[in-house]
Amino acid sequence: MSLFPPHRNLGSLLRGFFRALLRDRGGNTTLIVAASIAPLLAIVGGGIDMGRSYLTESRLQQACDSAVLAARKKMGSTVVTDGLVPANVATTGNRFFNLNFAIGSFGTKNRAFTMTLEADYSISGVATVEVPTTIMKLFAFNKVDVRVKCEARLNYTNTDVMMVLDTTGSMNKVNPSDTQSRITVLKSVVQTFHAQLEGSKGPGIRIRYGFVPYAVNVNVGALLQNDWVVNNWTYQSRETLAGAASVYTHTYTDNWTTISGTYASAIHQTYAATYNSSSNEGSSGYYSCNGSQPANTYSSTYTLLSTTSEPWVGPPAGTKTTKRYRLYEDAYYHWTSLNGTTCEVWRGTYGALTREYDEISHPAQTTITNYRYAPISRDVLNWRTETQGCIEERATYEITDYTNVDLTRALDLDIDRVPTVGQPATQWRPAYPGIIY
Repeated sequence: MSLFPPHRNLGSLLRGFFRALLRDRGGNTTLIVAASIAPLLAIVGGGIDMGRSYLTESRLQQACDSAVLAARKKMGSTVVTDGLVPANVATTGNRFFNLNFAIGSFGTKNRAFTMTLEADYSISGVATVEVPTTIMKLFAFNKVDVRVKCEARLNYTNTDVMMVLDTTGSMNKVNPSDTQSRITVLKSVVQTFHAQLEGSKGPGIRIRYGFVPYAVNVNVGALLQNDWVVNNWTYQSRETLAGAASVYTHTYTDNWTTISGTYASAIHQTYAATYNSSSNEGSSGYYSCNGSQPANTYSSTYTLLSTTSEPWVGPPAGTKTTKRYRLYEDAYYHWTSLNGTTCEVWRGTYGALTREYDEISHPAQTTITNYRYAPISRDVLNWRTETQGCIEERATYEITDYTNVDLTRALDLDIDRVPTVGQPATQWRPAYPGIIY
């Protein structure tokens, strides 16, 4: 039995079937949703995984930047002159990186970080990490590789550097434990500092240097003629005014009497004193006792026995009061004294020592010296014998325009000018540090 009528062939039937199927809209929504699931998963999953990747990249960049900045700061600027990189530079950089991006942050894997010292003494870094995907695994994307770079160099803007240098004669001396004079060390430090700045500055950076020799007073001794020094000069000093009387109560002890008991002192122990080097010129240091002492057990008891009063003639007139005390002392106490290079710990031992004494009080007066502080003129004709020969500079003024310095006013800069008698501004002034207040 045939399923199709004989007047229609199979091809015509199939074509009719598919035309009918195309015209039939039943169930279309289900098919469209089914077909859209895969693209939607790819879009949403890609957004989620890429968002995690971008967040990871941002944090990884911050960690990389902080690491190379910390490492470059730790390395300092001396590497420019001596070529020596401190051993803990890498440790410092890695510590900052680990602090800002720990292992496993944001679910990442295979974290890596390396730093490189470049030829210009900058420090560059490369950090990599893998971000495992979640939804994108369905589409055979198992991870996202994140890689960032960073670099840190010591740099600054245009800078003016002014160096104030001590160039006095004392700089020719050699400090204790040093092998070179102070001025030699100063020159080396200045040259090293200059090399560090020049070696660390970036392209186009301009650094200007200025030098000011530091010498407040100059000891010229007998090099100056008498006419080149003023006869009188005004110093910020002081002068004595009439004294004022001050009344106070004077108290003291007298008439000590031993009733019973004993007292003796002796060295209890010794130890080597500590040597302290001195930074003062011409001083070789000193010894001190820095050790501990045994605990004290000393105790004392004061007992008032009597009180008497009588007129006091003075001056000033008043009342004299005498109090009789009994003092009981027992056990021992310690003190330390320096004997050459040895520290001696002494012990004073009281054996139930009982003594009596008078405590006497009466009015007394003293004279308080008052001073007036002001610029005071002084005769300095004997400056050669009264001073060590140090000299204050001649008259000057505050210079604001260094391209037009007025040497008729800045006489301290006119080194060739011979002083004129009777014109103190052109003459030198003796230094009297002992009268400056």
